[in-house]
Amino acid sequence: MKKLLSCLLLAALLLGCTAALAEAAPATIIDFADGNYAFLGVDTVAGNADACELSVVDYNGGKALRVDVKSKVPYVALNIEGLLGENYVKLAKMTFDVGAELGSDGKFYAQSGKVYTVTGEDQTKNGYDWSVFLKNKNPKAATVKITSPLTAGIGEYMLITKETDTFVDSGRFAGEEARDIYLSNLQFFDAEGNVLPLDLTAVWESPNAEADLSNLSVLTGAVDFPGFTCEAGGWSQSGFNFTQEVLDALQPGTALEISFESDNNTMWIVLPDSAAGWKRIGNNGAATIIGNKAYITYEQIVEIVGEDKAGWGARLQCEGGADWKVYAVNVGKVNKLSGVSGIVNFEGFTTSGNGWSQSGFEMTEEIKAALVPGSVVTISYESEADNIWLVFPDSAAGWKRIQSQTADTDGKIAQITFEEIAEVLGEDVSAWGARMQCESSGVWNVYSVTVGQAH
Repeated sequence: MKKLLSCLLLAALLLGCTAALAEAAPATIIDFADGNYAFLGVDTVAGNADACELSVVDYNGGKALRVDVKSKVPYVALNIEGLLGENYVKLAKMTFDVGAELGSDGKFYAQSGKVYTVTGEDQTKNGYDWSVFLKNKNPKAATVKITSPLTAGIGEYMLITKETDTFVDSGRFAGEEARDIYLSNLQFFDAEGNVLPLDLTAVWESPNAEADLSNLSVLTGAVDFPGFTCEAGGWSQSGFNFTQEVLDALQPGTALEISFESDNNTMWIVLPDSAAGWKRIGNNGAATIIGNKAYITYEQIVEIVGEDKAGWGARLQCEGGADWKVYAVNVGKVNKLSGVSGIVNFEGFTTSGNGWSQSGFEMTEEIKAALVPGSVVTISYESEADNIWLVFPDSAAGWKRIQSQTADTDGKIAQITFEEIAEVLGEDVSAWGARMQCESSGVWNVYSVTVGQAH
C-alpha cells in the first residue's frame, strides 16, 4: 500500500510538472486555435485600403483568420515586434498558409498579394509576393524571406495584403465583392532556420491611428469611376476613358475626389484630347488636398475646357509633381466646401476630447501669417454630434467660441472662414491669443487642421 501511494504521488507530481512546463513553453505557431488575434489589426491609411473585417472561423479542418474583403486592398497588420520580442531583429523568414475563397459559381480563381515590412524612421515599405494559383493547392503554404533591415523600438510592423483578385478583375462578376482570404499557421524563423518563439499576448495598435484620414471624404452621393487605379513618375500622366456615368455625375456643385499617394503630396488632372487642346486642371495648388485625397471641382474643369462635355475629350488622366499612385476616383456633390490653395498645415494638430471639452495647440508663426482675409481654416474630424468648431481661450476679447461653419459634411470636414473668426475676435490676428482649440458637443477626434486661401 505504501509503495502504491508513493507511485501515485510521484505520478501526480510528474503530471503537475508536465502541465507547468506546457504552460511555460512559448508558442511557436499561430494557428488561431484559441480564437485570439489581438496582435492583428486592419490598417486603413493607404488610399486604396479596404475596410475589411477579421474573424476566426473553421477552415480546412482547423481554424483560420478570415479576411472579409469588401472591394479594395485589405492591409492586415501584425505587431510583429510584440510577437517576437527580443528576437524581432533576428527575423529572416516567415511561412503561412493562405487560402482563397471560391467564386460564387463554385470555381477556383487565383489570388495574390504581398507581405510588407514597414521599417525605419521613415516607415519604408518593402514588399514580398505570395500567390495561390492552383485549385489543388488551395490553401497554399507561402514562404517569405525578409531581407529588409529591422530595428527594435521604433514602431515597425508587418502587413499582409491581397492585391490581385482574378475573380473580380476578370470582369465576369461585376458588382460582386472581392473574394475573401484565409490565413493560418504563421511561423517565423531566424537566418539559421530556427523557429522563433511567440508572445501571443501582444496587441496591435496602429502607429498611424491619429493621422488616419483614409475614410474622410467631403462628397455625398459619390459615383465611382470603376477600375481607376494607375501610377506614374513625376510629371507623367496615366488614366482611362470617361464612363458615361461619371460624365453625367459631373454637374455644377460636384467635384472629382482622387485618392492618391505622391512623393510631394501633389495631384491634379489632365484632359489630353479636349477641344481646347491638352489641358492641366488643378495644378499649381489649385486642387484642394485633404489627407490623402485631392478635390477638383466641376467649376474648375469648366473654367479650362468649357461646359460642353462633348468638348472635354474621351480621356481623364492624373498627374503629380513627383512619383504618384492613384487608388480611386469618385464624383460627388460638395456641400459648400471652398476650394483652397496655398495650404499651410498646422503641424501636429491631432487631438480629441469629450463633448463640450476643448483641446488644441499654440499657433505657429506660419499659421498666424496664413490667417488673412479670404483664408479658411479646414478641420478634418469625426464627432458623435457631427459638429466641430474653434475656441480661442485667451483672445483679447476673452474666451470665444466660433461656432458658425461654412462647411460641415457628414461630420468629416468643416471649414471656418477668416471673416467668421474676425466677426467675433476682430481682424487683428495678434489679438486672437496664442492658442487655437477645437470643441464639439459630442465625443470628437480632430485629425488635421490647415489654413489656406479660399477660391
